[in-house]
Amino acid sequence: VNNALHGLPPLVGLTLLMVLLCFVIPGVIAYGGFNLPMTARRPVVIVAVLLSIYVLVALSVTWCALLIDRLAGPRALLHSLDLVRGNWWRTLLILAITTVVMFVFYFVIIAVVAPLIGAMEVALVAAVTEVLAVALSALVAPYFSGTLLAIYGDLQARREGADLERRISAVVRIGDHCLVSF
Repeated sequence: VNNALHGLPPLVGLTLLMVLLCFVIPGVIAYGGFNLPMTARRPVVIVAVLLSIYVLVALSVTWCALLIDRLAGPRALLHSLDLVRGNWWRTLLILAITTVVMFVFYFVIIAVVAPLIGAMEVALVAAVTEVLAVALSALVAPYFSGTLLAIYGDLQARREGADLERRISAVVRIGDHCLVSF
C-alpha cells in the first residue's frame, strides 16, 4: 500500500501533463482556428486533431514506463517517445484496433440488452445504457491496460533488444560446446 501511495503523486502529475499535451494545447490551437474565416478554420482544426492523435500515440506507453520501470514523469515521457519512434504507425494500428474492438463490444452488448428491458421510455433506456457502460468498463479497462502492457513490452524488446538479451542469456557454454535453448 505504501508503494502505491508513494507512486500516486507522479501518476497524477503525469496524467495532468498528458492531458495538457494531448488535449489542452491542441484544443487551444483548434479554438484559435475558430476565429479564422471558414476557409482557414478547417485546416487549423484538422492540424490540431492530428497533433492530438500523434501525441496520444507517441505517449501511449508513458504510464507503463512510470509504473513498471519506475521512471520519473519527464523521463517516462521521453522513454515513451523513444520507444514509439520508428514504430508509431504500428502502435497507432494496434491502439486503433483495440479501440474498435472495445466499441464494438460496448455497442453489441448494449444493443442486445437495451431491447430486453421492455420499456421504450427514453429515460429508462438511457439509465440502463449508462449502467451497462459502467459495468462493461470493468471488463474492458483490463483489456486495454493489457494491450498497453503488451505494446510496451514489444516496443522495449524492439528498441532495447530485450528479446536478444534473453536469447543470449539462454545460451549455455560448456567447454567448447555451445548448447542453445530457444
